[in-house]
Amino acid sequence: VYIVEHEGKEVLLPVIPDCVKDIDTEKKKVVVHIMPGLLD
Repeated sequence: VYIVEHEGKEVLLPVIPDCVKDIDTEKKKVVVHIMPGLLD
């Protein structure tokens, strides 16, 4: 689980292929798909 900040709130982001689409360590960037209900 990654803990990320979104609009001033902490969001728990599951580290599963459905959510985490790409990790670019050189650019320090993670591309994610926000599943329905994840930000509620």
